Amino acid sequence: MTRRGCVQARVIPETDAGLVEFFLDTDAREIEIEIGRLRPRLNKAFFDHIQREIAQIKFAVTRTAANEDRLIELEAMQKVIGEGVEAYDKLQNDLVTAKERLTNILQSKDRKKTVEDSNRVVRFVQRSSPPSPSATKLLGASVHLQI
Repeated sequence: MTRRGCVQARVIPETDAGLVEFFLDTDAREIEIEIGRLRPRLNKAFFDHIQREIAQIKFAVTRTAANEDRLIELEAMQKVIGEGVEAYDKLQNDLVTAKERLTNILQSKDRKKTVEDSNRVVRFVQRSSPPSPSATKLLGASVHLQI
């Protein structure tokens, strides 16, 4: 079975607790794939569940080595998934923006003027704040369009 087939064959748990275990059992190379696949489930309730479990371990009366290991795993997972969700959302937004710009150019009666206007907007945005690497890559294609 291919790597993609193995990922898609995994059963997705119904509960947030099950989803936590699912991610803890996920190979590091597959985390990004699973974040993309499970993005709708990675919501406030999911992150609240992780935070509650972390708090329970931190404020437990007795602390064991197993609890300390679990705490380290949960905090690392929380950070990785949080950053992954943020990157996924940013990339998705960048893709939508690029698609809208390209659609605007292709539907324009005066494509050359539209590209020039788009280039002005991109240059303004680049001066205002540095774009993400994915935005630079996507916008780079529209910036260099010549019609």
